[in-house]
Amino acid sequence: LPLGKQLSLTNRLILTGSFRYSMSRDGVNETNSRDLMDSSFNGDLEITPNVRAGFGGSFSRTVNKASKEKDDPDFSTFGFNSTITIQF
Repeated sequence: LPLGKQLSLTNRLILTGSFRYSMSRDGVNETNSRDLMDSSFNGDLEITPNVRAGFGGSFSRTVNKASKEKDDPDFSTFGFNSTITIQF
């Protein structure tokens, strides 16, 4: 960009995110002991004054601390989303 010129953008982008980690331990039944990690993000883009686009994603991981059997495995979950909003 040339110096001295101002670039004015009308589009607005808002990003948010979160992360959560939890540990649960059961002293009586160790098969209920697990770690859970969640993260998510969302974005909102104002394309024009009447059109907005939203997008996001999430990831979750569950780790079983005591049980590594086939009936109770560790697992991960992914999620994605998008929206378009037309305002009148």
